[in-house]
Amino acid sequence: MSKIFLMLSLVLAGITSVYAQNTVLFDNQSGDPALVKLIGPTQAEVEVPNGAKAGTDATAGRYTIKVRYGTPGKYRYSKDEEFEVKETATTRSDITITLHKVVAGNYDSKPISEEEFGKAEHKSSPSVSKPQKSVSPESNPALEQKVYSLLITDEHAPGTMPQSETHFVITCAVQTETTAEQLKAKFGEPKLIERDVKYDTMQKGMIPSSHQGDLWFYGRLGVLIENGNAVVVVRRAIIQGAGKESLARAMVEAMNIGKPPQ
Repeated sequence: MSKIFLMLSLVLAGITSVYAQNTVLFDNQSGDPALVKLIGPTQAEVEVPNGAKAGTDATAGRYTIKVRYGTPGKYRYSKDEEFEVKETATTRSDITITLHKVVAGNYDSKPISEEEFGKAEHKSSPSVSKPQKSVSPESNPALEQKVYSLLITDEHAPGTMPQSETHFVITCAVQTETTAEQLKAKFGEPKLIERDVKYDTMQKGMIPSSHQGDLWFYGRLGVLIENGNAVVVVRRAIIQGAGKESLARAMVEAMNIGKPPQ
């Protein structure tokens, strides 16, 4: 337990990892549920309930968003101005976009048709579909433990804790060589896939390593697939609320993903 509190104290002290991920967060104050399409180098679809916040990691580059507000039979659509996600060797972007029914947020938008909302853009990069509670995939402890025990043989191996406004994240390099096909043969198709995401971690000898690919979820346990191979195990938990206690709960939850009950 002392390790947990030590790690938490480092996070709360404001230490920012050079391996942090850029994040784009949507704050829905529109009065209606919203489906946001993020269009750019990273493409994603994020469902944001009214009054809630949800987001996604994003690589650096120029982006725009399309938004569908409302419920079936009462939809309306908008497209918003372009914005930029920036990063350097030591800094990352944390961007929050407020969704409003009328022009009142921090981001200009214009109405569009249903046809334009559904039109594919940047076809070379597949989109991501996330369920209503996309920020926290459905829990399956038994499956998470099986996948984790296959890929991670030394739980004390070095990893990283990328900083995110929406999640507490822990990454670790895969220690047992495993292909995507082997994962599917053993555990079936993943229930959720996030396309074209990037995570950094530490290899043996404390050597930093960066990877980009599709993030497959088996329960809450993420496995980054790059060039047909499992390369990074990602454990992340949504930060519910604000303050140190919320961060502590998310950290403990992330650390326990894939581990047998104590």
